[in-house]
Amino acid sequence: MRYFYEVCQWQNITKAAEHLHVSQPTVTVAMQALEAETGLNLFHREGARSRVTADGAKSSSARSPTSSRRSRGSMMRSRDMAHRHAKVRIAMPLQLGVVFLPHIFGEFRASTRRSSSRSSRRAA
Repeated sequence: MRYFYEVCQWQNITKAAEHLHVSQPTVTVAMQALEAETGLNLFHREGARSRVTADGAKSSSARSPTSSRRSRGSMMRSRDMAHRHAKVRIAMPLQLGVVFLPHIFGEFRASTRRSSSRSSRRAA
């Protein structure tokens, strides 16, 4: 999380690595792993510059590198945001898809309605 904070602050992976006293590939691999773990694109990479995306800004807001409690909460928010961006690919022969996909989508819609009603009850 400290690497992420530094890259957000410097907007440059190389400068962040220098400030952290680690190699640039170490920070790059850590940022790629964080993006893979959260399922979000946290940065727009433009040459040497790494601009924070909207999702990256949300997950880094009000985060300091020494606040582990806030960092854990931010990671949980990042994972929640990733679920909204998740994509599911289903491959099957057309004949089976005609039979099974309406049932699968119906179950999915029912489960998302249940989870959204639970979260609205928690908020109340």
